[in-house]
Order: sequence, then structure tokens, then C-alpha cells
Amino acid sequence: MLRNSIAHLIARIAGLGAGIVAIPLVTLTLGTEALGLVGVYATLQAMLGLFDLGLPMAVNHRLAVMIGREAAPAERAVLVRTLETLFWALVALFFVIGFGLRAPLAESWLKVTILSPATVDTALGVMIAAVAIRFPVAFYTNVLFAHERHIFPNAVTAASAILRILVSVVALVWLNVGIVGFFVIQLIGSVAEVALLVGGVWRAQAHRWVRPRWAVFRDIGAMAGGLTLISLTAVVLSQIDKIILSKLLSLGDFGLYSAGYTLAAGLVALSYPVGSALFPQLSRNLDGKGVDTKRIVQTATELTILILVPLGCVMVMQAEPLLRLLFLVKPAPDALAGILPVMMLGGIAQAFVTLPHLFQVAAGRVATVVWINVGFLVPYGAGILVATATGGVSGAAAAFAVFNIARLLVHWSVLLANRHTQSSWRASIGMILASVAGGLILAGVPAMIGISGLGAIIAAVLSVAVLAVIAALTMPRARERLCALCEART
Repeated sequence: MLRNSIAHLIARIAGLGAGIVAIPLVTLTLGTEALGLVGVYATLQAMLGLFDLGLPMAVNHRLAVMIGREAAPAERAVLVRTLETLFWALVALFFVIGFGLRAPLAESWLKVTILSPATVDTALGVMIAAVAIRFPVAFYTNVLFAHERHIFPNAVTAASAILRILVSVVALVWLNVGIVGFFVIQLIGSVAEVALLVGGVWRAQAHRWVRPRWAVFRDIGAMAGGLTLISLTAVVLSQIDKIILSKLLSLGDFGLYSAGYTLAAGLVALSYPVGSALFPQLSRNLDGKGVDTKRIVQTATELTILILVPLGCVMVMQAEPLLRLLFLVKPAPDALAGILPVMMLGGIAQAFVTLPHLFQVAAGRVATVVWINVGFLVPYGAGILVATATGGVSGAAAAFAVFNIARLLVHWSVLLANRHTQSSWRASIGMILASVAGGLILAGVPAMIGISGLGAIIAAVLSVAVLAVIAALTMPRARERLCALCEART
């Protein structure tokens, strides 16, 4: 799990870094309205998850179980080819629908004052193409994860993100290609990424040229149906704030909220490496006797803490100096610095939802996740409306944090209330609470003693690094690995 988690982490860091660099790059070269279009692009990418029918995770789970049961390679190939055919049919459908909705979106939904209508229309067309072509990425990567091939797809993802942002820097700063050129670069990078993943999946299949058989949906239909509901509710929950705010706020203010969300969601992206490495193992384990469940959960929890807590706590407590360092200019981060600490708290909570979410799915308790998501849909939508009406973008940021913290507490309550899962999760939940509280205290020490600017960032990072070392020495699975490493060296 550790090696696979590291592979996923490198890819996520590359994607997060690309997103972070894009915020000041687009803002300083093209303005906040262009940044608002980047926010629309991110929203469209996330909303496309509404239509994956839960199949990427379903195929991951099904293939992992089939491999554990030593199913015939030909049987596994039929499953992959059938779903692959369906995904590319959906890509074609998205092109048609997306281009049909482009004009209404540009004319009636977005509040544009600076960019020309022609620029917005063209940019939307290119971003729709880039979003549609990336639709099968989740499917292909999950197929490779089920085969325990984690390094190749993550290397492709990382290289694609890094190259896209490097080319964007050159194109925007030196070639002045504008926001349309920025999206053209994203489209070219997406085509290359998908092509490499297709090749990787085909090489992993022992039987490549098989015909689709729609009867395979009988095997994965129930889980795919449940995961479809999870995907629908999860995507709506993750995007309902931006859907509402893109109408209520000016495009410039929406760009600021999107920037805060991008940084906060980066923590969620960093929780996926462990979850992606955990899910196939947990699926096989729970399909059998489940004897290693507690060990898997604790190991995943410890890795997630070590990845998330240091960065997340520094971002919460040192948001303003970090943003000034990121933008390299004094005025730009002021409005963003006002909302980022609150949004980062919500991001930490949202990131820790990943593990209980995947645990319930691997255990076959898909309905539990669906009901939790459904229960938050109306309260969060109404909360965003009220909070934005009373507090503007700051109110929306507070609603984001409250919602994600509440959802994490509900997930934990469900796990602790079940006698079959409470023993696997009680210690892990305690570790998470203790590490986050300790990280926030240590990251806030520089402000308490009057250190500011770059010195505050350095002091906060060092303080939380101390916490990470202490956590690594005190958490049971991490301590076992360290002792084993020391014994091997001696």
C-alpha cells in the first residue's frame, strides 16, 4: 500500500501544483474574469462525474474481486471491453450536448463585463471538448488500479499536469495566447493523456480483441446502480455551491471563490492516493474473511494523516503569507486570504471523508453513502443561498466549511454505531482528531509569538514537521514499519 500510495501522491501533487500555479498565472496575465472561466472549466470536469454511472469504481471493485478469485483472463477482458465501448459512446454524446448548450451558458448564465462575447463563446467550446475527451480517464485508471498497476497511470497523470502548466506559462506570458489558447493547451494535453492510458489498459489485458457483451451488467449492475447514485449526489454536493454562486456572484467574485475552492480541494486530491491504493485491497479483504480489515484501515489512516495534516494546518493558520508568496505581489491575495482559512478547514474535513466513504463501498454498504449524501443536498443548497445573501463570498466559504465538517461527523457516527465496524475505526478516528488539533496549534505558534511573513511560513512548516515525526513514532503501523526498517539496516 505504501508504494502505491506514494505513486498516487506524486500524481496528485503534480495536479495540485498545476492548479495552484494556474491561479496567479491566469489572474495576473488575464484577470479574474478569465479565472472565473477556469472555475467553470473545473466545475464542468467535476459535473461530468454525474454521468459515469458509477462504473469506474464498480469495475475497480469487480476486477479486484475477480482477480482475487482467479477468474479467467478472457472473462475479465470482456468486462473491460464492454464498459470501454459504453464510455466512448458517452463521450460522443457529451460533445453533441455540450456544444448545444454552449451559447445559452455564455449568453444567459455567466455575468461577463470585460471579456468579449466571442472570446467567452470560443473558450467555452474548447473547454467542453477538453472536458469531454477526458471523460474515460477515471475508467482506464481504475482498470489499471484493479490490476495493481498504480505507477504507470499516475506517471501519465503527473506528466500531463506538469506539461500542461509549463506550456501554459510559456504561452500566456511570452506568446500572449489569451484564455482561448490556455484551453487549447488543456485539450491537447487531455488527448495525449487519454491515448497513453488506453495503451496501458490494452497492454494489461491478456485478451484484447473481444466483443462487448452487455450481459456483464448483470454482474456489476447492483453496485454500479448504487455507485451511480453516489456519483450523482456526490457531484451535486461538490458543485452545488459553484452552480449557485456562478449565478449570484459576479464572474470576478466567483473567480476568487473558485481559487479558494481549488486550494481547499487540493487536500481532497491528496487523500485519493491512499484511497486508491486502499480500495482494491479492501475489496478483496472484505470479500473474504476480512481478517486484516483493522490493519488496513489503520495503515490508510496513518498515511492520510501524514500526507494531509502538515500541509492542511499550515494552509489554515498561515494563509495570508502563503498567498503573498504565491502571488509575489501585495494587493492580489487580500480578498482570497480572507476566505481561505475557513475553506481549508472544510477541505481537511472533506479529505478525511474519503476513507470511510471507500470503506462503506468496499463493504457493499453503498446505500449508506447514498443516504448520507441525499440527507445533505437540500440543507447545503439552502445554506449556500442564505449564507451568500447575508455574507457574500465569505458567507459561502463558511457554509462550505460547516457542511464538510458535518458530513465527516455523520460518516464517523455511522461507523461507530455499527458493531461490525466500530472496532476497526475507533482508534483511527481518535488519531485523526488528535493530529488535526495538534497540527493547528503548532501551525499557529508563529502568529502567537509575533512572527510574520516568510519567517512565519518557515516556523509553521517546521512546527508541523515536528508533529509529523511525533505522529510517525507514536502511531502503531508507522512505528512497526520504522522498527522493521531499522532492523533491516542492522
